[in-house]
Amino acid sequence: MAGTVIGGSDISNTVAAVIFTDYKHDTSWQFQLLVIYCNGFLMSYRITGISDHKLSHTYNFSEHCPQGVSTAAYDTKHKLLILGGSCLSENYGVQEATRQGITAWRVLSDYPYYKLLTSLSEDIEQRPGRSFLQKITKMYPYGRTEKSDFVYRMSLSPDGARLVTVHCSGNLALWQVPSLRLEKDWELSNQLPDSHSKNQTKTISSSATANKQNINEDIIVDVTWWSPETIILARISGAVTLSSCKSLQNLLGQSCEWFEPSPQLALAYNGSFLVLECESLVSKRKRRLVSGDSQIGEMMLHPKVEEVDEDEDEELNFMKKCTTYLKDALYFVTDMETFRPPRKRQKLINKTYRLVSLKSTTPEQLYARRIDDEEYGEALALAKAYHLDCDLVYQRQWWKSNSSVAAIQDYLSKISKRSWVLHECLERVPDHIDAARDLLLYGLRGTDLEALVAISSSEDDGKFMLCDTDEYGDLDPYNEDNAEQLKMRKEENRQQLLAKVDFRNLTLQQIQLCQARQKFLKYLDCLSLYEMMLGGACEAEELFDSKYFQDFRQKNIVQSTVEFARSGDVSVVEILFTFLGKYVLPHWLPVLCNFPETMSPRDYRSLLPKMEKDGTVVGRMLKTLRESDWCELEPYRSAINPTVPDLGAFLYEEDPDLLQFRVEENAAHLLPAVIINWYKFRAMQIERLSCCVDNALDLVQLGIDYNVKELDIIRDDLLTLEVLVYECGNNDTVSLERYQQLEDIDRLHLLMRQSTDEMYVKNVQRWMVPFLKRCEKRKAKSFEKLLQQYMVTMASSDLTRCLKIFQQFRENAGQPVIIGNDQLMRLVLECLYACERTDQLSLAFTIFRCIPPKGPVPASSNTPALYLQVEALEDQLTVAAILQKYNFPTTVRNIQKIENLPADAKALFVRLTRSASRRQEPMTELEWIQLLRDMLKLHTSEFRCVTTEECYVIFAEGLLSSGRKEIIRLAGGMLETSKGSAKKTSVTLFEEFIGLPLSYKISSELVVRVARSYFDSAADLSDSSIEIAHFCLKLVSEPSGAVREELDIITALSLLDQFGIALLPVNIRICQDRLRLVEQAVTSQPDAYKDFEALLRLAHLLRLCEDDKQMQKGKVLNLMAKAAYTNDDFGSCFRFCQQIMEVGFAAGWEICKQLGQCDAYSNVAAKVMLISFALIHCSVEQIAPLLKAKGVLEIESLALRFKKQGGEEREGSSSRDGSSSREGSQTRVIDEGENSKSAEVKFKENLSKLDKPDIATRTLKQTKDMTKQVLQTTTDTTKHMLVSTTSTTKALYDKIIVGDWWKAPTRLFGLSESSTEDVLLENLDCLKQVCHPFYETVMMDCTSSRSQIDYQKYRLPEMKSFALNAILHEAVNAAETIVTDTAQATDQVLLQLAEQILSQDTALGIAYLLSLTKHDFADELFAKLPSTCLPLQIAAYFYALLICTECESALARKDKAFVRNPADVIKTALGMNLSETASCNALAAKLKYYDNMLSDFRQAKMLQEIDKGVNISRFTSDAEYKKETILGLAMCFEPGLYDMAVFLAKQYNIPLWEVYMNHVEFLFTDSGLTTVEIDARVNSLNILPTLLSQPQRLHDRMKTYVFPSIHGMDHSRLLYYYRLLEMCPIHDEEQKVMNAAAHIKLLKRIKPAAPGLDYKKLISDSVCQLNVLESVLTANNVHVLAKLASKLPSGSGGFLTSSDVFCRWAVKLFF
Repeated sequence: MAGTVIGGSDISNTVAAVIFTDYKHDTSWQFQLLVIYCNGFLMSYRITGISDHKLSHTYNFSEHCPQGVSTAAYDTKHKLLILGGSCLSENYGVQEATRQGITAWRVLSDYPYYKLLTSLSEDIEQRPGRSFLQKITKMYPYGRTEKSDFVYRMSLSPDGARLVTVHCSGNLALWQVPSLRLEKDWELSNQLPDSHSKNQTKTISSSATANKQNINEDIIVDVTWWSPETIILARISGAVTLSSCKSLQNLLGQSCEWFEPSPQLALAYNGSFLVLECESLVSKRKRRLVSGDSQIGEMMLHPKVEEVDEDEDEELNFMKKCTTYLKDALYFVTDMETFRPPRKRQKLINKTYRLVSLKSTTPEQLYARRIDDEEYGEALALAKAYHLDCDLVYQRQWWKSNSSVAAIQDYLSKISKRSWVLHECLERVPDHIDAARDLLLYGLRGTDLEALVAISSSEDDGKFMLCDTDEYGDLDPYNEDNAEQLKMRKEENRQQLLAKVDFRNLTLQQIQLCQARQKFLKYLDCLSLYEMMLGGACEAEELFDSKYFQDFRQKNIVQSTVEFARSGDVSVVEILFTFLGKYVLPHWLPVLCNFPETMSPRDYRSLLPKMEKDGTVVGRMLKTLRESDWCELEPYRSAINPTVPDLGAFLYEEDPDLLQFRVEENAAHLLPAVIINWYKFRAMQIERLSCCVDNALDLVQLGIDYNVKELDIIRDDLLTLEVLVYECGNNDTVSLERYQQLEDIDRLHLLMRQSTDEMYVKNVQRWMVPFLKRCEKRKAKSFEKLLQQYMVTMASSDLTRCLKIFQQFRENAGQPVIIGNDQLMRLVLECLYACERTDQLSLAFTIFRCIPPKGPVPASSNTPALYLQVEALEDQLTVAAILQKYNFPTTVRNIQKIENLPADAKALFVRLTRSASRRQEPMTELEWIQLLRDMLKLHTSEFRCVTTEECYVIFAEGLLSSGRKEIIRLAGGMLETSKGSAKKTSVTLFEEFIGLPLSYKISSELVVRVARSYFDSAADLSDSSIEIAHFCLKLVSEPSGAVREELDIITALSLLDQFGIALLPVNIRICQDRLRLVEQAVTSQPDAYKDFEALLRLAHLLRLCEDDKQMQKGKVLNLMAKAAYTNDDFGSCFRFCQQIMEVGFAAGWEICKQLGQCDAYSNVAAKVMLISFALIHCSVEQIAPLLKAKGVLEIESLALRFKKQGGEEREGSSSRDGSSSREGSQTRVIDEGENSKSAEVKFKENLSKLDKPDIATRTLKQTKDMTKQVLQTTTDTTKHMLVSTTSTTKALYDKIIVGDWWKAPTRLFGLSESSTEDVLLENLDCLKQVCHPFYETVMMDCTSSRSQIDYQKYRLPEMKSFALNAILHEAVNAAETIVTDTAQATDQVLLQLAEQILSQDTALGIAYLLSLTKHDFADELFAKLPSTCLPLQIAAYFYALLICTECESALARKDKAFVRNPADVIKTALGMNLSETASCNALAAKLKYYDNMLSDFRQAKMLQEIDKGVNISRFTSDAEYKKETILGLAMCFEPGLYDMAVFLAKQYNIPLWEVYMNHVEFLFTDSGLTTVEIDARVNSLNILPTLLSQPQRLHDRMKTYVFPSIHGMDHSRLLYYYRLLEMCPIHDEEQKVMNAAAHIKLLKRIKPAAPGLDYKKLISDSVCQLNVLESVLTANNVHVLAKLASKLPSGSGGFLTSSDVFCRWAVKLFF
């Protein structure tokens, strides 16, 4: 208030209110801030952005509010500023609101900015004037003693229709706005202060202060609106109520909401409002003794000074206060300690501010909240008051309890819902065993027959009911006499109740109840079993584990039994077998398979199945936990659970092999066979899974002890396996299964494999003998058979251990393994024959010596035969010793195999001799003699299949193959070198030992064979093997044919080397085509082909065509001629060809042909001779080409002759040289030098100088005559070939043709070139059709030709037409006379004639074009002509005529084509289906091309008429310009142009999509249409379906070309743009952030709220979105834009938040 002083401070400059309003007078400012001070002074600021603000105006309300302003409110709806201040004491001429201190001011846009609103009565009735004293009193109210009332709180209703005010006196008033009529007024006493009780918990701390200040705690400290009809009141006491505007009745109920004293309120929003409270805690501050504290020193100086609390003096009465003041005065005057006032103790105040939200809630929600807050008493009261479910309270208490027995009685028993109680009893497991049992029993009591009957009669209403009512109280259950009677009565009652239930039609609730009862019984049984498992009741109380029990009872009993078995808990498994055998024993044996394999079977031997001695199975003893309940009996059980689950199914899913051991009934029905198989299966399983052989053996032994049969075999296997594992130390893991798959012999090898050599004999006694005996027990004679197999197998690799066994038998040490000499000999024979090692011959002899000598009396009938085999073995050992002496160790088995095989025996002898001859140190003559003796010994002792002669031959071949000449000379003493050679007089020791030599035939063959091997092994001619081969061959003094042939090959190798050919000698021998070798010699050197004698000798040495010398010579000459031709040595080639022709070698025609057709060879006569020879011997298909070639040569001859004649004419000579006659020219060979010009070149030069036509014509005529003469003198075949082809005179025409030869006739007829060109240049562009003057009157729209006769003036043209005919005549003569390639020149002539005459006579020009041999040349002419109508028609007509006249399908129209209308001909040709040949298809393509160009011309002409700047010629020829022109036409409004663009696009195969897209782009960018008009035009043209057929392209084109042209503030155009994009079902990176639908939704919200927003900048990443929004933020749209913030993208890749928008708005508003 103005000038008001509170607590000694002036608060007149305090801000009374701060109000934000919209500022719409200037768009550059967004908000207006009104700051109103308590002294009535107002300051207005204009605000925009964060820190930009400006003082707008000021105003002072002190004139109308002299006491100042305490509060203010702004009515946005009516643009009113409502002020609250002090109440007026005057009552004259003012309305009630003014008297109560409330004034309303209208906000003006300009000075004075505010105007007080008054009533009519106030304006009419003027207030009396006040005196000066009254004014002073008003201005300075300090002298007043009375307290004035004023408004300190006011609040406008949400709809702006009411105003509520609070006065400092406690009055509450309700006013109408804008009239400010008082609607309701409540004084403090009438505000129902007793409707709420005091807040005992939160007002105690501040009650003393309130009482001391005489403050009424019921005074309202804050007010706001909940709704237009409800206000929220906050009082000093902390009470907050929602009061009705009619009666101020508390809508919260009997009590209000309590907070800390003097809470502050916020405006209600969305069914809730905020309350700000402050909790103050006052505590006395304890003094700490700190050094330097002045008060400590003072206390030490004045220890009697008392300390009192700060608030003690506040509670003193008046007398005590006077006494205190007096003491203070005396102490101040006297400074005596007696009058010193007590020191006040300091206090510490802690203030905690809370912002609490109050929301509207329902009784149910409040009820749930009370339960969550564990206020169960209040929750029950609410439940009773509002008739809610009380079970929720007890359920929560039950959940919070520990499920003890007391909790069952206190909470669970009070819950009435049966399903919930049963669920808790089934699912909850208390931590104590007794509580768990009581809980299950409690649930069981509610599932008996009484409840089942009640459900069927619908009497229970789903409530839980106990069924064990005390109906048998008259009988004592502990009395034995009454026990039987009690049992009978219970049974009768049960039967009666069962009769009331229809088990065939049970309801779902009844089935669930029965199933719950079965679960209760099962859980109770599990609890009893668990108690026994823990060791009894005492131990169970301490060891009970609720979590374990819960898991245990949930599992099926078979699964639990399996788990206990897997953990090795035998006692528990036995308990389960005993008490739950009904469920477990069908899976007895599979359960036993789950005990750990590492566990000894003796630990669970009590659980193993047993059998009596008679083979019967011993059953198990079973016990029960209780009697069966009615729900477990039939037929009730089947009605409750029709399907019985298979409790042990998981066992057989995990291991299907266990299914064979399952039984359907108790253990007494186990079959003996099943038990036997189980013991075997389990033993193998234990061994397989754990490798514990001892456990498997214990199980089998227990089975045998329990009278289980058929276990002996597996026990023997396990015993052997035990030895393998624990004694033998076998490193390989051998399982029982693998062991059983092995044969006995493999088992024996496995048993003895790890035995060392030192312990081998002992291990034979320890391991082998017992094993063999066990095998003998199972199968007779297994001992001897297995021993034999074992020793033979062992002997194949090593004889060492076999020797130990034989020596043991010989020494008679220990228990013998071998029994008898016969077995010993058999084993020795088999072992030595089986041995495959060649380094144990000494061991073999040692073993052989173990055989005892032959006695006088045989031990058995087999003994003599065995000794015979022993003798053979001795011979074979001797042979092996001999072979080993020569480093050829071998086995006895190999010697025995080749004993009767001559080939192998010979190979063995060959190896002996070859190894001896190839020693590094040569053998002496005596050593060779010893070798021969050993060979003969081998022959006589073992290898009798080889003869003595063969032995000598092998020996001699070995000497010859030694590669040493001195040894080869020894072999010469064994050979007969010539037929009938005389006996040598002196012989060497070697020859003397040999005796008679080998025969001449054998000697020759032997020498040739050895020489060939040397020759074939040589690398080249310089190899020593060639010399050795030659030396061997020279041993035969009288060589045979084979020896001579080998000598020739060696000579041929030397000759090839002279030619520089490096070949392997063996390649020469094996070469099948030796002519190739001669060919290599011919081509080896550039001039090798000239050495005829050497090449011919090489062919002779190689035996090339040995029987036909002429053929041999012809082949060599042919190769030489080819080589000469290749080297361009045509003279030598011709000489070789002459010899070929002389020899008559027919195959030489090819080289003769090549030389005869060679252009580089100029001897024409020789070429004719060569071609003639080739014609005689060539193949049939070569006759025609050779005839052509020969004709050409003859023509050349004629040309040469013609040249000579032409030269004589030019010189004017009349005589002829006799030597130039035709006969002489044919027989003479022309051989010209390199520097002289050829006759052909001279012929060309001479022809080029012919200027007069008579000379050229005469020359051609002479050529024709000569050609006819040649044709007359040739054979019929030659005539046919020359007539049928036009290429025979090609060479002649090539030499006489000159580029401008055809121009000679024009010069002949004296026509000037200038006059000719004038005529021809007329109508050069072919704009007009020109016809012959003869047809001028018949053909319309045609111009008469000036190049023809003028029939009107009867005169010749300036250019004579017969000149052109002369030119054409000369071309035709040339075509008839000359060859095919001249057709091209003829076509050039016709083409030039057509080009010049076409503009003067259209029909004649077309005729010239039709005469072309190659119609492709016509394109050259058409390309030169302008692309106008007439040339295009001529081109189309030309190709149409060709199609109609040349294609086979058009032959029927050929005669009519030239007389029909050209347009009809073109149409007919276009309609033909031509697919026969490529040429027809090419003509059809040309016709279609020119027809399209003609159509283009017409369309371009039409476009030119519309005056759009279309270039006709470019439109016709340039496809790209054509497309751009048509697309440009689409960018217009005119219906005709747009339709024309569509038509042209269809005609020229331009996609309509492009046309439509260009039109759409034009509509968006340059059309100037509104969005509505664009939409209407797009829909009217129906172009969207076509555009949407390519959504990706449409999206890209719109984004690239359309979107940049749209202004960001054109929201309508953007909406339409995004609607089109929404129709395109594509996916791109931008649509992952915001798709078109999101843009549409956003634009619909932004368009009305912020029409000036640049949306393109808003969604752009290059600008700050908040800066864009800030430019359009106003008070009207800030909330809308804040809601949309979460959908607006930010530059960082995320989205904006509403906080960002509000923050930017606050900055803009305040700064």
